Amino acid sequence: LRPSSSGMCMTNQSTDENDADGIQISIEYCSACRWMLRASWIASELLTTFANEPKLASVTMVNKSPPLSEGGIFRISASSSSSKGDQKNSVLLWDRKTQGRFPESKEVKQLVRDCVNPDKDLGHSDNRQPSEADGSNAKGDDCIECKEEQQEKGKPLQTGSGAEMTSEEPTDPSSMIPSIFYKQDHISIDYSTGTSIDSEENEMYRAAHYANELLSMIYKRNAWWKEMQLQGDVSKGIGEKDAPAAIDSVTLIPNRLETEILRVKLNDDKVIFDESDPTVSTVIADGAHLRNIVKDILLNNGISDVTNDEEVVVEMMDDDEAEEARKYFGVF
Repeated sequence: LRPSSSGMCMTNQSTDENDADGIQISIEYCSACRWMLRASWIASELLTTFANEPKLASVTMVNKSPPLSEGGIFRISASSSSSKGDQKNSVLLWDRKTQGRFPESKEVKQLVRDCVNPDKDLGHSDNRQPSEADGSNAKGDDCIECKEEQQEKGKPLQTGSGAEMTSEEPTDPSSMIPSIFYKQDHISIDYSTGTSIDSEENEMYRAAHYANELLSMIYKRNAWWKEMQLQGDVSKGIGEKDAPAAIDSVTLIPNRLETEILRVKLNDDKVIFDESDPTVSTVIADGAHLRNIVKDILLNNGISDVTNDEEVVVEMMDDDEAEEARKYFGVF
């Protein structure tokens, strides 16, 4: 990828058919600020708008929050990788810290369009005038909890995009950050797009639902970390076994060539669920069930004892019970 004269990214042309570029979009967001649904919404918008664009290879949502990263992060970037899997280069499409606000969906679509297919017509989303109606776009509108946490550590609040702490080593050894924070567990979900966005074979909505359920696991860990700080237990040292399991990133990968594909993999090597493979015995009832399976695997060294026995059993009412229910709820 390279920036064009207008500041938007364009794909490098390849003459080798076996080295065709694929554009991978990454959406980094602060979970402490509870921006997961904003990231998920933009991801769904992109996967819907560019469902039939083969150049869009994937969209990844990445949790970025204290203690490993500064608060208030919301960044969107695009990277280019060949069919051989080697990453070539990347470009930052949007940084809330730099732009001073969140992007509108049409702005993100325009930026991604210039990466995957500059000639694509986005219809009404080609309106270049951003709206200022969203009050949350105000510059400096950072999460109060993120600010308080960094100030409690005695560190000045960092606001530049280059101020992000790396996730390789703790910047403050005395903070005793549990090693589980550096594990960075990842989920990838391959799904069929079907012949069209409203096709019965389109599994995007189900894949997005699974992604939300798995990414929401981070909220329990964030709450646990804050409680440890309030209680002063951080200075005593915290074991990895004490931290709640969480998924740090989810990649949604559209499959435009096959149907009935819905595959969930943990850390790119363990298949948790595969709708097209009869050898994978796991049956997923819903997103909450999948979340419990993943949590069990993370906490039990790759083994899950969670079954589908906990799914809700629906019992049918008889005529008398139905009549009583209608009277109770005011339905006649």
